[in-house]
Order: sequence, then C-alpha cells, then structure tokens
Amino acid sequence: MQTILRFLIHVLIIMLTLAGCAPNAIPAPALVNATSTPAPTQVRPLPTAMPGGQSIDYQNLRVSMLRADITGGYETEFGYRREPTSGLEFLWVNIQIENTSANQQALPALEHFSAIYATSEVKPAYGHRKDHPDYTSLKPVLYAAQPTGHMKVDAWLRFDVPAGTNLEDLRFVYLPDSLRVNFDFPTSGYNWADHPQFFWRCGQ
Repeated sequence: MQTILRFLIHVLIIMLTLAGCAPNAIPAPALVNATSTPAPTQVRPLPTAMPGGQSIDYQNLRVSMLRADITGGYETEFGYRREPTSGLEFLWVNIQIENTSANQQALPALEHFSAIYATSEVKPAYGHRKDHPDYTSLKPVLYAAQPTGHMKVDAWLRFDVPAGTNLEDLRFVYLPDSLRVNFDFPTSGYNWADHPQFFWRCGQ
C-alpha cells in the first residue's frame, strides 16, 4: 500500500514540474474593426436656369432657347394629325443656334438636348409640326459667318411630358459634351461630372 502511495506522489511531483516548465500562453490578438466610415460625398446642385431668350456661347456656337409651349394633338407638315399617348402632352421648344466663328461648325446632335421635369429627363421625339421648322430637318453644319452677319438657324424640338404639367415646372437643357443630365454628382474625381450643362426655364 505504501509502495502505491509513494508511486502516486512521485507521478504528481513530475506532473507539477512539467506544468511549471510550460511556456506562458500567448494571448490571442484583439480583433480590430477595419471598416471605416466613408467620407461624405459633396453634392453640387443643378445650374440655375436662364430665362427664355437668353443665349450662351460655347465652342463657336451661340445657343438660345427662344420660347416653349405645350399642346395636345397637332397637325404634321405631312398633312395628318398626331395625338399624344394617354397621360402625356407635347412640349415644344424653339431654339436658335448661331455660328460665331470664321469656319463651318457641326450642329449639335439631337441627343444633346433634354427636357427636365422634377428629376425626370426626357429626350426629343419625332416632331414635324406644321409651320414649325423641325430641328431634325436642318442641315448638319452651319457655314462660316458672312459679311452680313453670323449664320444661324431657328427650329423646334418636341418632348413628351406628363399631361397637366405647367411650363413653369419644366427646364430645357443643352448638353454640348454629354448626353445625360447629372442631377447629383461629386465635385471631384469624376471627369464626366464636369461637362457643361446649360438650363433654361420653359415658363416665365
């Protein structure tokens, strides 16, 4: 019995000795939340709209929105009547473009014009209203200025807008270097956001 007791005590002493020689435990590293809060985006408001009749000069072209009106159905220059889709009306915008240089200039393509209602953008549609020269019928270039003055054209664009919309709630936009209006965009880091946008008020 004493032999067994001495054996157990001997085993216990060895176990305690080994435990005392064990290296200190290394604590697990604390987890760090690496997610950072993104810096707030600076937002630039849309440009202030100009009144009808005011012009802008950009890259040898002088562009003016002369007037605008809203209609329902209309008679085309081809002798038939066109009615708006249910829930829509036609916005008509009369513009003038003038070549201010000594060289011929290309007219802006149709997609460089827009109408804005709230934050909805509308592109021009087929027009050809009787007694209203259509923009799509113009020659694609404006010739150089003549001794009698600058060469200029006067034409109309058609847009489909919600029925019951007031002219005062609509804006006409010329986008010489882009195709879409940027409603909110950062002020730096995005070259496409710095394209010029020219706005006119359709109403008074």
